[in-house]
Amino acid sequence: MRGWCCLLIACAAAPAYAEIHVHTEKNSGVTIISNVRDARAPATSTVSRKGAAPVRTVSASAVAANMAGPAQFPRVTKDEQRERDGGRRAILLEELDAEQRALDAASARQAPADVLRRHYGNIAALQRELRR
Repeated sequence: MRGWCCLLIACAAAPAYAEIHVHTEKNSGVTIISNVRDARAPATSTVSRKGAAPVRTVSASAVAANMAGPAQFPRVTKDEQRERDGGRRAILLEELDAEQRALDAASARQAPADVLRRHYGNIAALQRELRR
């Protein structure tokens, strides 16, 4: 029994082997890191590790250069954001009004309790969203 335990521990302590594939999409610049090689992506860099010895590495600066930073993101002016927020608020108020009418109609026809609870929950969620 002791021999089997030692053998099991020795096998568990064997170094792991993993292959990591790094692919950067040409159109979007998105870097995909996976343990599965994508056959459609011929320009895949492979980083293989057996224990602690790297076979090939990809530099962090090369990966960072392909990632879109905040400078490339579209900007929204304060006035445009204020306009968007106003539109969002108007939509939420319309939804709240429609949900209140649906609750009133369900109450008038004496709908089951679960239907009424759903309407109350929807109203509460819309009110929370309006407070944000």
